[in-house]
Amino acid sequence: MQNKLPNLNLLLTFEVAGQLLSFKQAAEVLHVTPSAVSQQIQQLEESLGQALFLRRNRALQLTEEGERFLTAIHPHLNGLRRATSALRPHQGARLRVSVMPPVANRVLLPKLADFHRAHEEVEL
Repeated sequence: MQNKLPNLNLLLTFEVAGQLLSFKQAAEVLHVTPSAVSQQIQQLEESLGQALFLRRNRALQLTEEGERFLTAIHPHLNGLRRATSALRPHQGARLRVSVMPPVANRVLLPKLADFHRAHEEVEL
C-alpha cells in the first residue's frame, strides 16, 4: 500500500488559509492570487478525499476534518522550518540604507548610538 504525501506547497497553502480563514488573505501572504489558493486547496482536498473547508457566501470555515488536519500538520511544518533555518548560514546578511545627507544628519546619525546599544549583535 502506498502512502503518498500531498505536495508540500499544498500543505503550506492549507496552513495559511486555515489559520486566516480567508483565501484572499492567504493569497496576499503567499504572494499568489486568491484563485491560485482556491485551486491548491481543491487539489489538496481531492488528493485527501476530504473537504477541508466549508465555503459559504463570503465566509470560510474549517470542517472538523480540516481542523484536525491543520492541528496535526502544523507542528511538523514548523519542524521543517526550524530544520531548514538551522542549516542556512546566518552570517553575511546585510542591510544597506541609503538616505539623503540632510536626513542622515538630522535623523539617522543622532539615533545610531542608541540603536547600537540596543542591538549590540548588529555590526554597523
